[in-house]
Amino acid sequence: MMAAGYRAIMVFLVQRSDTAEFALARDIDPGYAAAFDRARDAGVEMLSYDCRVTKEEVIVNRSIPVLG
Repeated sequence: MMAAGYRAIMVFLVQRSDTAEFALARDIDPGYAAAFDRARDAGVEMLSYDCRVTKEEVIVNRSIPVLG
């Protein structure tokens, strides 16, 4: 899609509110980590948000940094 001129974004929702950043578990899935790196290097935007989770709902709370 990027090659066709479209904006591409990956959004990660961290379903907890006590974190300051998001990072992949590269040791668990190196194939996913490599695909993530290729996408990021191609210009895909990586966004991450933490969430407040209650018994009734999950609320997207705030933007947190995505670590390489």
